[in-house]
Amino acid sequence: LPGIEAVSPLAGHTPLIREAFEDMLEFAEEFVIFRSLVFVTPLSVLLLNNNALRVLDKLVEFHDPMSEASIRLSANRVGQYLILRSVQCLTRWRGQLSVDLEATLRAVVGEILDRVVASLIEELVEGKPVPYIVALSCLTLLRKLVEREDFCPSALLVPRGAKDTARPVRVLVALAAMVGARELEKPMKECLERSERLHANIDEDQDLVLARTRRIREEAQRRADVARCTAAVLLQVVIRRILAAPRRPGRLKLGTVDWKSVFESVVQ
Repeated sequence: LPGIEAVSPLAGHTPLIREAFEDMLEFAEEFVIFRSLVFVTPLSVLLLNNNALRVLDKLVEFHDPMSEASIRLSANRVGQYLILRSVQCLTRWRGQLSVDLEATLRAVVGEILDRVVASLIEELVEGKPVPYIVALSCLTLLRKLVEREDFCPSALLVPRGAKDTARPVRVLVALAAMVGARELEKPMKECLERSERLHANIDEDQDLVLARTRRIREEAQRRADVARCTAAVLLQVVIRRILAAPRRPGRLKLGTVDWKSVFESVVQ
């Protein structure tokens, strides 16, 4: 990366670090090992060759719906960490990066938003039992990212064609779908029932006490309302950032957005 030799004492050891990273990534079957590798490895090594793709694949693997809630929470934070480092690099060395490197950095941001954040929101909208704490953490981390001054709103848009319009990416559409989801409490209720049965040591074929069932239903509704409102506020923040973004010569006009494709799922 431009200027990295002046600020990083590790720059002169990049070949050694790259070889060690690539070898250790092969054995990163435990999430704690993978997380440590990502946090200690320079960004210049993470982006070399096909390392970026391998890291993203590994991140998605640990963020799988079958993973424990604690692992998915940590995977959210690793994803945010990678996005922030990429955004900071694009901001600090704007105009000095090669075309390929800039494309790789933007691809990292887009892939994490698409394969981690958007897929989790879609799980909720589709009625899959996503732990409440994981869903809320994902929305909160995304909001913190969007509210940063150095975050470029164009990361949430992709060029559509010669008409100079912008088609919102998957995460923006998923947020709008979550705002309009009418049965968001069902996956919340399923997770609560599963947790209650586990805590009380009750088998799945046994009925829960009526009072307990009512409490679960009310709590599921409350959690669904909180998640839906959080998504609505986040969507509003994203839209405001997009519309307020300064226009630069030769750049996509962010104010010209195909908003119909965002809210189609809400009005259906």
